[in-house]
Amino acid sequence: MEQTQLQQEELENLRCIYEDVWTIEEGENLVLYAPVTCTDGAATFICKLPTDYPAVPVRQEGIQIEGVSHELEATLIDMLELQGLLGCKHTTYDRSGDPILFDLISAIREALAWRVTDEMMEELVAEAELKEEVQDDDSCSDTVGDPADWQTYELEKKAAATAKRRAMQQAAEPVDTSEESRPAKPTLTGNAAWKARLQAGETVSFRGGGNSLAPLIKSGECCTYSPVFKHEDVKVRDVVFCQVKGRFWNHMVKKKTLNHKGRDGEPDVYNYTISNIHGHENGDTTLEKIYGKVISVSK
Repeated sequence: MEQTQLQQEELENLRCIYEDVWTIEEGENLVLYAPVTCTDGAATFICKLPTDYPAVPVRQEGIQIEGVSHELEATLIDMLELQGLLGCKHTTYDRSGDPILFDLISAIREALAWRVTDEMMEELVAEAELKEEVQDDDSCSDTVGDPADWQTYELEKKAAATAKRRAMQQAAEPVDTSEESRPAKPTLTGNAAWKARLQAGETVSFRGGGNSLAPLIKSGECCTYSPVFKHEDVKVRDVVFCQVKGRFWNHMVKKKTLNHKGRDGEPDVYNYTISNIHGHENGDTTLEKIYGKVISVSK
């Protein structure tokens, strides 16, 4: 089977980052296998690449996640679609030609790394109920907030239902308030951890995947980010770690647009357009969604 040059380059870069991934030829298609760790053991992410990938998107029927329940597998696939990583007949796919395998594996690994606690369940119930209220209002159909970085709306609804069933089951049980009975605090991993550390004022270093910033930053190179707190910290062509429409990006500031002038000593306010090095725009974001900027790059 002949692979496209872009497909070969992406797979080579991916193997440099994830040494445990492998591929198998299946007829005219190449199938990617990536081990993923979940809270209850190990699973395997399986992705059948279309012959003309990345020009042709990966679709839902090309994804499997062995080692998890069918319900969780369906939820995770829905999450990938909502993040724009899978082609879907209901939405426009705008990442044709972009390498998305690293993003697919990272999204699954991050989602499966979490164990839902009672405290998190309560938050999910509140968020799910709020989103249902917003969706019922046609005038606000486009104002649903950003999805959590490890969850989607569908998973929140399932979590809300689970929490309510659990509450009914435990209603007659005695309440144990001892320290041992309290759920452990969730440990942040991946993008959520980098975001939290940068917001706390730390300088962090981690490796990204893909060549959307090459040759400035190549796939697998380690980038060091310093925290961002002021508009003066961010300039056009800075590479930043940010969120656009709920999704994390390590991309470039293409434009910095004055939103409105500050008055009475208040600072000016700007909007930021984020893109890859080729100018493909991911969308606009605000200073509050820009967490750090690259200050050095190493092998």
